[in-house]
Amino acid sequence: MDLMNWSIQTSEPGDITIVISEYVLNELGVFVKQEYRVSKKNKLNAVMGFRIGYESVPNTDYRASKGNRNAILWHKITNIVQDSENKLIIHGNTNDIIELVFENEMREQVYNYIANMQEQHPIELGADEKAVAWMCWRDDDEWDDDFGPLLDMIEAELKVKRYIDSDVLEETILKNVTKTLKLKVNTTKVPLEKVFARPSFCASCGESLEEDENFCTNCGARIE
Repeated sequence: MDLMNWSIQTSEPGDITIVISEYVLNELGVFVKQEYRVSKKNKLNAVMGFRIGYESVPNTDYRASKGNRNAILWHKITNIVQDSENKLIIHGNTNDIIELVFENEMREQVYNYIANMQEQHPIELGADEKAVAWMCWRDDDEWDDDFGPLLDMIEAELKVKRYIDSDVLEETILKNVTKTLKLKVNTTKVPLEKVFARPSFCASCGESLEEDENFCTNCGARIE
């Protein structure tokens, strides 16, 4: 499948600092890169814009600072939760989380893309060097271009050989997960609730769950 690539404001309307998130969905997984922006026109922001890390972006009315980036490979996704009509919370590895935000008109395409990719990439429970390499990429502070396109960053990372630390490698081991949790896609009208499969383990304690359980028998947490 062709990749999907888009940028969208993910901060709340009216926030002084605007967060722009760029996403890529490709054959590897889900990727995100964020950028923080402040307007040059606002007097307060004009002063704040001179803080360390904020740079004037030529031919624009804002100053920008790098945010963060993350990646979860398809075979390391452990759960997908619908936070709102236009936001999915994707969980992966031990504690990776990506908030995937999109426009209304993209919803069906995003849902189908995720469903197809999960079908092609069954979940893998064991330690995975490919997944840990992207964790290193996530935490790497040495960016060649703070404001470069996410596609370029992904391409550059694919050419890098990284030293794999055993502690980080362990973060890719999926415990108490027995199967992939797949998105249920309704191609005619996407409902706002119950569009994802129930989790097969408790998000609070990791205990395995039965399909009809509403509360975890181990810790008592409610199963959403």
